Amino acid sequence: MRRVDVRWLVIPDRTYPLLLEHLFNRTAPFEMEIGFGRGEFLVQRAKANPDVNFIGIESAWGSIQRTLRRITREGVTNIRLIFANAAWAVQR
Repeated sequence: MRRVDVRWLVIPDRTYPLLLEHLFNRTAPFEMEIGFGRGEFLVQRAKANPDVNFIGIESAWGSIQRTLRRITREGVTNIRLIFANAAWAVQR
C-alpha cells in the first residue's frame, strides 16, 4: 500500500467554524466540491485556477487517499480535503 501525503487533509475537531484563511494561509475566493470521488475534477480545477482555494468534502476514506495521491502527483497546493459527512461539515 502506498503512503499518502496528509498535508492537505483537514480532520475537523470541535473548533468551529473552520476559518479558510487559516487553512490556506491566504485570503482568496473558494470553491467547494461535495463528494469528489476520485478527485479528478477537483484537482483539475485547482490546477487550472491557482488563485482560488478549493475545499473537497468526502466521507469515504478510499476517495480521500486517492485524491491525496493525485494532489501530490500534480503538485497542487490550493486544495484542502475535509474527511467528514457533508451535512455536518457544511453546517460548520
